[in-house]
Amino acid sequence: MVNRVSVGIVSASGTGLQEVSTVVSNLGTGISLAIGVGGRDAGRQVGGIMFLEALRLLACDPATGVIVLISKPPDPDVTAAIAAEAAGAAQPVVTAFMGGRPGAAGPWAYCAATLEEAGIAASMLARGEGAAAIGSLLASRMAELDTAAAEARRGFLPCQRFVRGLFSGGTLCSEAAAVMAPHLGLVHGNVGGSSLADTWTSTGHTVLDLGADEFTVGRPHPMIDYSLRCRRIMQEAADPGVAVMLLDVVLGYGAHPDPAAELAPAIRATCAAAARQGRRLAVVCAVTGTERDPQCRSAVERALGDAGALVAPSNAAAAYLAATIVPGRPA
Repeated sequence: MVNRVSVGIVSASGTGLQEVSTVVSNLGTGISLAIGVGGRDAGRQVGGIMFLEALRLLACDPATGVIVLISKPPDPDVTAAIAAEAAGAAQPVVTAFMGGRPGAAGPWAYCAATLEEAGIAASMLARGEGAAAIGSLLASRMAELDTAAAEARRGFLPCQRFVRGLFSGGTLCSEAAAVMAPHLGLVHGNVGGSSLADTWTSTGHTVLDLGADEFTVGRPHPMIDYSLRCRRIMQEAADPGVAVMLLDVVLGYGAHPDPAAELAPAIRATCAAAARQGRRLAVVCAVTGTERDPQCRSAVERALGDAGALVAPSNAAAAYLAATIVPGRPA
């Protein structure tokens, strides 16, 4: 559950919408309207029909002071149509077109590289602050992550080179891969075209969306049922080359009522198993949610931290932290 204030969102991603809306709410701002349009809407076949209608609705909404647009990079013709529509909006428009910035030529007030950056930009624009203030806050957060990574980097064996990420949100998984790739090189996965011969066996740096079809046939989604992910955590952590496990935790109605009760024992068990083999394992988590969610964000973060996890303030921050704990070690 999020605060109700003045940021309106159009999103072709469910978990992308949730990540941005919770970042905005956790910064003390809030959401006027959040409209999900389906993951394929901004592609060539659909042509952005619902995306454009939702943008028009927000542009006419007196309660909306800032508009955020979230999607994988839209089809070029759809991007042009979105830009034309956004140019007529009185509100500043923030884009998070995951996988690439749309460029300065558009009418966007701010082009975000990550979902967290989009949420920060929207929140600060809603408070009347500009690009300098946004950049200052982002730089401060990055410095905190660099400090945390430096502290967490100690104690790994030379063979420990890899990050393994296990996600319940497909967009969060894609974002993590995009954030880590500049630091780690090739990141394998099952989103955006699989680079794994077998998604049940990871190699090198790997991030997996456990909500994909190959993992959910005949079983509940991993936001609800953590059993598959807990087993896979143990499997990945048993690889002597793994240094960091990266996990998302999505809260809200319809998600697991107590995710920490499932994940915390798995984190403790994997760290203990690695220690018995003379290895150290870092576990990095990010919680997508707010204090008003039924699970309570701070309670989940505290339980994960008590289990030994490093808890980052966002999915993008967690991915950056995971990657920089093992810098300069491409697969």
